[in-house]
Amino acid sequence: TPKMRVPLLLGGQRHTLTLGADWIRWRYDSRRSDRPENAGQPINRVRIDRDTEALYMQDRVELSAASLLTLGWREERVEYRATDTYDPGAGFGSEAPATAERQREHAWELGLRHALSNAWALFARTGRSFRFVGADEIYENDAFFSAQFQILRPQTARTREAGAEWRSRAARLRGTLFQTDVTDEIHLDPFTPGVGNTNLPPSRRRGLELDGAWRLTGALQLTGGYAYTDARFRAGVLPGSGFAIGTNLDIAGKRVPLVPEHKLNLGLAWDIGPRTRLSGALTAVSSQFMDNDEPNSLGVKIPAYGIVDLKLAREFGWGR
Repeated sequence: TPKMRVPLLLGGQRHTLTLGADWIRWRYDSRRSDRPENAGQPINRVRIDRDTEALYMQDRVELSAASLLTLGWREERVEYRATDTYDPGAGFGSEAPATAERQREHAWELGLRHALSNAWALFARTGRSFRFVGADEIYENDAFFSAQFQILRPQTARTREAGAEWRSRAARLRGTLFQTDVTDEIHLDPFTPGVGNTNLPPSRRRGLELDGAWRLTGALQLTGGYAYTDARFRAGVLPGSGFAIGTNLDIAGKRVPLVPEHKLNLGLAWDIGPRTRLSGALTAVSSQFMDNDEPNSLGVKIPAYGIVDLKLAREFGWGR
Protein backbone atom coordinates (compact mmCIF):
# COMPACT_ATOMS: atom_id res chain seq x y z
CA THR A 1 0.00 0.00 0.00
CA PRO A 2 2.50 2.70 -1.10
CA LYS A 3 1.52 6.34 -0.50
CA MET A 4 3.22 9.66 -1.30
CA ARG A 5 2.39 13.13 0.03
CA VAL A 6 3.67 16.11 -1.97
CA PRO A 7 3.37 19.80 -0.98
CA LEU A 8 2.98 22.11 -3.99
CA LEU A 9 2.62 25.82 -4.69
CA LEU A 10 0.53 26.42 -7.82
CA GLY A 11 -0.94 29.75 -8.90
CA GLY A 12 -0.15 31.26 -5.52
CA GLN A 13 -2.14 28.58 -3.68
CA ARG A 14 -0.75 25.87 -1.42
CA HIS A 15 -1.62 22.28 -2.29
CA THR A 16 -1.07 19.09 -0.32
CA LEU A 17 -1.33 16.30 -2.88
CA THR A 18 -1.60 12.69 -1.73
CA LEU A 19 -1.12 9.87 -4.26
CA GLY A 20 -1.37 6.16 -3.50
CA ALA A 21 -2.07 2.63 -4.66
CA ASP A 22 -3.44 -0.47 -2.95
CA TRP A 23 -2.86 -4.09 -3.97
CA ILE A 24 -4.70 -6.61 -1.81
CA ARG A 25 -4.79 -10.39 -2.28
CA TRP A 26 -7.29 -12.60 -0.41
CA ARG A 27 -7.08 -16.40 -0.39
CA TYR A 28 -10.16 -18.03 1.13
CA ASP A 29 -10.27 -21.79 1.78
CA SER A 30 -13.18 -23.52 3.50
CA ARG A 31 -13.72 -27.21 4.30
CA ARG A 32 -17.42 -27.90 4.87
CA SER A 33 -18.96 -31.01 6.35
CA ASP A 34 -22.05 -32.13 8.27
CA ARG A 35 -20.24 -32.51 11.63
CA PRO A 36 -16.99 -31.18 13.10
CA GLU A 37 -15.54 -34.69 13.48
CA ASN A 38 -15.89 -35.19 9.67
CA ALA A 39 -13.85 -32.11 8.77
CA GLY A 40 -10.96 -34.37 7.72
CA GLN A 41 -13.11 -35.57 4.80
CA PRO A 42 -15.24 -32.54 3.93
CA ILE A 43 -18.26 -32.68 1.65
CA ASN A 44 -17.18 -29.44 -0.07
CA ARG A 45 -13.82 -27.74 -0.44
CA VAL A 46 -14.36 -24.12 -1.38
CA ARG A 47 -11.53 -21.93 -2.74
CA ILE A 48 -12.06 -18.23 -3.50
CA ASP A 49 -9.40 -15.79 -4.70
CA ARG A 50 -10.29 -12.11 -4.38
CA ASP A 51 -7.75 -9.61 -5.76
CA THR A 52 -8.19 -5.84 -5.66
CA GLU A 53 -6.16 -3.07 -7.27
CA ALA A 54 -6.79 0.61 -6.60
CA LEU A 55 -5.34 4.04 -7.36
CA TYR A 56 -6.31 7.15 -5.43
CA MET A 57 -5.49 10.83 -5.02
CA GLN A 58 -6.48 13.64 -2.68
CA ASP A 59 -5.67 17.33 -2.95
CA ARG A 60 -6.10 19.79 -0.07
CA VAL A 61 -6.05 23.31 -1.50
CA GLU A 62 -5.67 26.44 0.65
CA LEU A 63 -7.82 28.80 -1.39
CA SER A 64 -7.15 31.57 1.13
CA ALA A 65 -6.21 31.95 4.76
CA ALA A 66 -9.84 31.20 5.63
CA SER A 67 -10.88 28.61 3.01
CA LEU A 68 -9.77 25.01 2.53
CA LEU A 69 -10.91 22.87 -0.43
CA THR A 70 -10.60 19.07 -0.45
CA LEU A 71 -10.78 17.02 -3.65
CA GLY A 72 -10.45 13.25 -3.81
CA TRP A 73 -10.85 10.32 -6.22
CA ARG A 74 -10.41 6.54 -5.96
CA GLU A 75 -10.63 3.97 -8.76
CA GLU A 76 -10.69 0.28 -7.80
CA ARG A 77 -11.00 -3.04 -9.60
CA VAL A 78 -11.73 -6.43 -8.05
CA GLU A 79 -11.41 -9.90 -9.56
CA TYR A 80 -13.05 -13.06 -8.17
CA ARG A 81 -12.02 -16.62 -9.00
CA ALA A 82 -13.95 -19.37 -7.20
CA THR A 83 -13.98 -23.18 -7.31
CA ASP A 84 -15.86 -25.85 -5.36
CA THR A 85 -14.88 -29.54 -5.08
CA TYR A 86 -17.65 -31.94 -3.99
CA ASP A 87 -16.95 -35.38 -2.49
CA PRO A 88 -20.08 -37.55 -2.79
CA GLY A 89 -18.49 -40.15 -0.50
CA ALA A 90 -18.42 -37.65 2.36
CA GLY A 91 -22.13 -36.85 2.39
CA PHE A 92 -25.09 -35.40 0.52
CA GLY A 93 -24.52 -32.18 -1.37
CA SER A 94 -23.68 -30.60 -4.71
CA GLU A 95 -20.84 -28.77 -6.43
CA ALA A 96 -21.03 -25.09 -7.35
CA PRO A 97 -19.90 -24.35 -10.90
CA ALA A 98 -16.57 -22.52 -11.04
CA THR A 99 -16.93 -18.82 -11.63
CA ALA A 100 -14.79 -15.77 -12.36
CA GLU A 101 -15.85 -12.13 -12.51
CA ARG A 102 -14.36 -8.64 -12.57
CA GLN A 103 -15.99 -5.50 -11.17
CA ARG A 104 -14.91 -1.87 -11.16
CA GLU A 105 -16.07 1.05 -9.01
CA HIS A 106 -15.03 4.58 -8.11
CA ALA A 107 -15.34 6.91 -5.13
CA TRP A 108 -14.92 10.66 -4.88
CA GLU A 109 -15.22 13.54 -2.41
CA LEU A 110 -15.57 17.29 -2.59
CA GLY A 111 -15.37 19.35 0.59
CA LEU A 112 -15.09 23.01 1.52
CA ARG A 113 -14.39 24.62 4.90
CA HIS A 114 -14.54 28.40 5.40
CA ALA A 115 -13.66 30.27 8.58
CA LEU A 116 -15.95 33.23 9.19
CA SER A 117 -13.86 34.36 12.16
CA ASN A 118 -11.47 32.94 14.72
CA ALA A 119 -14.47 31.31 16.42
CA TRP A 120 -16.93 30.38 13.64
CA ALA A 121 -16.51 28.17 10.56
CA LEU A 122 -18.86 26.68 7.96
CA PHE A 123 -18.27 23.41 6.12
CA ALA A 124 -19.90 21.26 3.45
CA ARG A 125 -19.01 17.94 1.86
CA THR A 126 -20.39 15.59 -0.76
CA GLY A 127 -19.03 12.27 -1.93
CA ARG A 128 -19.55 8.77 -3.23
CA SER A 129 -18.38 5.52 -1.61
CA PHE A 130 -18.62 1.81 -2.41
CA ARG A 131 -18.10 -1.70 -1.03
CA PHE A 132 -17.44 -4.91 -2.93
CA VAL A 133 -18.84 -8.19 -1.67
CA GLY A 134 -16.38 -10.12 0.50
CA ALA A 135 -14.88 -13.51 -0.30
CA ASP A 136 -16.87 -15.16 2.51
CA GLU A 137 -20.18 -13.69 1.29
CA ILE A 138 -20.59 -15.31 -2.14
CA TYR A 139 -20.96 -19.08 -1.53
CA GLU A 140 -24.70 -19.81 -1.24
CA ASN A 141 -27.47 -22.24 -2.25
CA ASP A 142 -30.11 -21.58 -4.88
CA ALA A 143 -33.86 -22.13 -4.38
CA PHE A 144 -33.36 -25.87 -5.01
CA PHE A 145 -30.56 -26.05 -2.38
CA SER A 146 -27.84 -26.53 -4.99
CA ALA A 147 -24.50 -24.89 -4.19
CA GLN A 148 -23.63 -21.79 -6.19
CA PHE A 149 -21.32 -18.78 -6.22
CA GLN A 150 -23.35 -15.59 -6.07
CA ILE A 151 -21.26 -12.49 -6.74
CA LEU A 152 -23.42 -9.51 -5.79
CA ARG A 153 -23.44 -6.02 -7.24
CA PRO A 154 -21.18 -3.49 -5.44
CA GLN A 155 -22.84 -1.46 -2.69
CA THR A 156 -22.68 2.30 -3.32
CA ALA A 157 -23.61 5.38 -1.30
CA ARG A 158 -23.92 9.09 -2.01
CA THR A 159 -23.48 11.39 1.00
CA ARG A 160 -24.13 15.10 1.46
CA GLU A 161 -23.50 17.02 4.67
CA ALA A 162 -23.21 20.62 5.81
CA GLY A 163 -22.80 22.33 9.12
CA ALA A 164 -21.19 24.91 11.36
CA GLU A 165 -18.55 24.84 14.07
CA TRP A 166 -17.81 27.20 16.94
CA ARG A 167 -14.59 27.16 18.95
CA SER A 168 -13.18 29.09 21.89
CA ARG A 169 -10.17 28.48 24.06
CA ALA A 170 -12.15 26.27 26.46
CA ALA A 171 -15.02 24.89 24.37
CA ARG A 172 -16.16 23.73 20.94
CA LEU A 173 -19.55 22.95 19.40
CA ARG A 174 -20.31 21.38 16.02
CA GLY A 175 -23.63 20.77 14.24
CA THR A 176 -24.07 18.78 11.02
CA LEU A 177 -27.02 18.02 8.75
CA PHE A 178 -26.51 14.92 6.62
CA GLN A 179 -28.16 12.69 4.03
CA THR A 180 -26.87 9.38 2.64
CA ASP A 181 -28.55 7.48 -0.20
CA VAL A 182 -27.52 3.82 -0.30
CA THR A 183 -27.95 1.58 -3.37
CA ASP A 184 -27.53 -2.22 -3.50
CA GLU A 185 -26.68 -2.56 0.20
CA ILE A 186 -25.10 -5.99 0.79
CA HIS A 187 -27.16 -7.87 3.38
CA LEU A 188 -27.85 -11.38 4.68
CA ASP A 189 -31.47 -12.38 3.88
CA PRO A 190 -32.31 -15.60 5.79
CA PHE A 191 -35.99 -15.59 4.79
CA THR A 192 -35.91 -15.76 0.98
CA PRO A 193 -35.13 -19.37 -0.08
CA GLY A 194 -31.94 -19.76 -2.06
CA VAL A 195 -30.76 -16.18 -1.68
CA GLY A 196 -28.46 -15.87 1.35
CA ASN A 197 -26.56 -12.61 0.90
CA THR A 198 -28.43 -10.21 -1.35
CA ASN A 199 -28.57 -6.60 -2.53
CA LEU A 200 -31.26 -4.68 -0.67
CA PRO A 201 -33.55 -2.09 -2.28
CA PRO A 202 -32.39 1.56 -2.07
CA SER A 203 -32.50 3.31 1.30
CA ARG A 204 -31.91 6.79 2.69
CA ARG A 205 -30.47 8.01 6.00
CA ARG A 206 -30.88 11.66 6.92
CA GLY A 207 -30.61 13.55 10.15
CA LEU A 208 -28.70 15.81 12.51
CA GLU A 209 -25.52 15.36 14.56
CA LEU A 210 -24.43 17.61 17.43
CA ASP A 211 -21.21 17.21 19.38
CA GLY A 212 -19.14 19.39 21.64
CA ALA A 213 -16.60 19.61 24.43
CA TRP A 214 -16.05 21.99 27.34
CA ARG A 215 -12.85 22.29 29.39
CA LEU A 216 -14.31 22.93 32.86
CA THR A 217 -10.91 23.27 34.51
CA GLY A 218 -7.35 22.39 33.62
CA ALA A 219 -8.04 18.81 34.74
CA LEU A 220 -11.74 18.31 33.89
CA GLN A 221 -13.28 18.06 30.42
CA LEU A 222 -16.95 17.45 29.57
CA THR A 223 -17.97 16.03 26.17
CA GLY A 224 -21.39 15.34 24.69
CA GLY A 225 -23.17 14.42 21.50
CA TYR A 226 -26.61 13.78 20.07
CA ALA A 227 -27.65 12.21 16.76
CA TYR A 228 -31.07 12.01 15.15
CA THR A 229 -31.34 9.63 12.18
CA ASP A 230 -34.37 8.94 9.98
CA ALA A 231 -33.43 5.81 8.01
CA ARG A 232 -36.00 4.48 5.53
CA PHE A 233 -36.18 2.41 2.36
CA ARG A 234 -36.92 4.53 -0.69
CA ALA A 235 -38.54 1.71 -2.70
CA GLY A 236 -38.52 -2.04 -3.17
CA VAL A 237 -40.21 -5.40 -2.62
CA LEU A 238 -38.65 -8.37 -0.81
CA PRO A 239 -39.52 -11.88 -2.09
CA GLY A 240 -39.65 -13.24 1.45
CA SER A 241 -40.96 -16.72 2.26
CA GLY A 242 -44.29 -18.33 3.08
CA PHE A 243 -42.56 -20.09 5.97
CA ALA A 244 -41.40 -16.88 7.65
CA ILE A 245 -42.53 -13.26 7.39
CA GLY A 246 -44.57 -13.47 4.18
CA THR A 247 -43.97 -13.04 0.45
CA ASN A 248 -43.63 -10.05 -1.89
CA LEU A 249 -43.26 -7.58 0.98
CA ASP A 250 -43.44 -3.90 0.03
CA ILE A 251 -40.84 -2.07 2.14
CA ALA A 252 -41.02 1.40 0.55
CA GLY A 253 -41.07 3.95 3.38
CA LYS A 254 -40.28 1.35 6.07
CA ARG A 255 -37.53 2.01 8.62
CA VAL A 256 -34.11 0.41 8.15
CA PRO A 257 -33.38 -2.17 10.88
CA LEU A 258 -30.61 -1.64 13.44
CA VAL A 259 -30.61 2.15 13.02
CA PRO A 260 -31.77 3.93 16.22
CA GLU A 261 -33.65 7.16 15.72
CA HIS A 262 -31.99 8.86 18.70
CA LYS A 263 -28.54 8.43 20.24
CA LEU A 264 -27.11 10.47 23.12
CA ASN A 265 -23.68 10.33 24.73
CA LEU A 266 -22.10 12.24 27.62
CA GLY A 267 -18.56 11.95 28.91
CA LEU A 268 -16.42 13.37 31.70
CA ALA A 269 -12.63 13.04 31.90
CA TRP A 270 -10.53 13.93 34.95
CA ASP A 271 -6.74 14.19 34.68
CA ILE A 272 -5.83 13.04 38.17
CA GLY A 273 -2.12 13.48 37.51
CA PRO A 274 0.29 14.08 34.62
CA ARG A 275 -0.04 10.44 33.46
CA THR A 276 -3.32 9.30 35.04
CA ARG A 277 -6.86 9.86 33.74
CA LEU A 278 -10.22 8.74 35.12
CA SER A 279 -13.09 8.96 32.60
CA GLY A 280 -16.75 8.02 32.47
CA ALA A 281 -19.21 7.85 29.60
CA LEU A 282 -22.97 7.46 29.32
CA THR A 283 -24.55 6.29 26.05
CA ALA A 284 -28.33 6.15 25.57
CA VAL A 285 -29.88 4.59 22.43
CA SER A 286 -33.54 4.58 21.41
CA SER A 287 -35.44 1.48 20.29
CA GLN A 288 -34.74 0.05 16.83
CA PHE A 289 -36.17 -2.56 14.49
CA MET A 290 -34.55 -5.99 14.61
CA ASP A 291 -32.17 -7.15 11.94
CA ASN A 292 -34.02 -8.66 8.93
CA ASP A 293 -37.28 -6.91 9.86
CA GLU A 294 -37.24 -4.71 6.77
CA PRO A 295 -41.08 -4.82 6.52
CA ASN A 296 -41.30 -3.61 10.17
CA SER A 297 -43.86 -6.35 10.78
CA LEU A 298 -42.38 -8.67 13.42
CA GLY A 299 -44.11 -6.78 16.21
CA VAL A 300 -41.04 -6.76 18.48
CA LYS A 301 -38.27 -4.16 18.55
CA ILE A 302 -34.90 -3.97 20.26
CA PRO A 303 -35.76 -1.85 23.31
CA ALA A 304 -34.06 1.39 24.21
CA TYR A 305 -31.01 0.91 26.41
CA GLY A 306 -28.19 2.75 28.14
CA ILE A 307 -24.54 1.93 28.78
CA VAL A 308 -22.24 3.37 31.45
CA ASP A 309 -18.47 3.00 31.06
CA LEU A 310 -15.75 3.81 33.56
CA LYS A 311 -12.07 3.81 32.63
CA LEU A 312 -8.87 4.40 34.58
CA ALA A 313 -5.78 4.89 32.41
CA ARG A 314 -2.17 5.17 33.53
CA GLU A 315 0.74 5.90 31.19
CA PHE A 316 4.05 4.23 32.02
CA GLY A 317 7.48 5.17 30.78
CA TRP A 318 9.44 1.94 30.90
CA GLY A 319 13.19 2.27 31.32
CA ARG A 320 13.12 5.96 32.25
